[in-house]
Amino acid sequence: MSAEEHAFLYGNNTSSTATDDATPNPFDLETLDRIVVTDQAMGARCAVAADFDGDGRQDLVSASSNDNAVSWYRNEGPNEDGSGVRFSIKRKITWSSLGSRIVTVADIDGDGDIDVVGASYYDSSLRWFENDGTGTFTEHLISTGVNEGQGVAVADVDNDGDPDIICASSGDNTIAVFKNLGGGVCNRNSGSGRICPSGHMAQASVVGSLTLLTGQEHWEMLASKLKHPV
Repeated sequence: MSAEEHAFLYGNNTSSTATDDATPNPFDLETLDRIVVTDQAMGARCAVAADFDGDGRQDLVSASSNDNAVSWYRNEGPNEDGSGVRFSIKRKITWSSLGSRIVTVADIDGDGDIDVVGASYYDSSLRWFENDGTGTFTEHLISTGVNEGQGVAVADVDNDGDPDIICASSGDNTIAVFKNLGGGVCNRNSGSGRICPSGHMAQASVVGSLTLLTGQEHWEMLASKLKHPV
């Protein structure tokens, strides 16, 4: 089993290795205990912590490319002797995200629980996974035009109170913002209100600027390509 197929948790053991003044050093790697969460995240690429089931414990979500998976691991609390922390086996969010590269977390639909956003490399897709509050997820496809997706972040870019999605794709050298039109439901009076069939594009008059309109009823994509002189 190669190192890239493992997901690890490093817990701080402050009972060993202290600094010269006898104060525990939380940044000393010698004080860290490695806990193997799973060795079945094949081609593990990314892991993020969040409470998916509302029990107050930080669970984990991972993206792994060799098994095309976005998976989560329930934090089951400390061991019976009170030490460390235990996690469940790998739980399916999706196992059909081809070349799953990266995940991030946010309350995308504003219902109070944490959802997951993921980008995949080989099917050029960006998806969000709606959490029902118990760790059961429903997949929503945002776009299949993210050419070799590599990076995802979430922020309220336009200050309208909804988290938008920022994506980086290496196949087309693009950084794009997907505007959240509100609560996971398209509001045709919000912003431009333009929703076109999947794959339709509206080219702006400004050279190097591209607006992509997806066929999903939740999102409007605003993309900008940087043109570098040869």
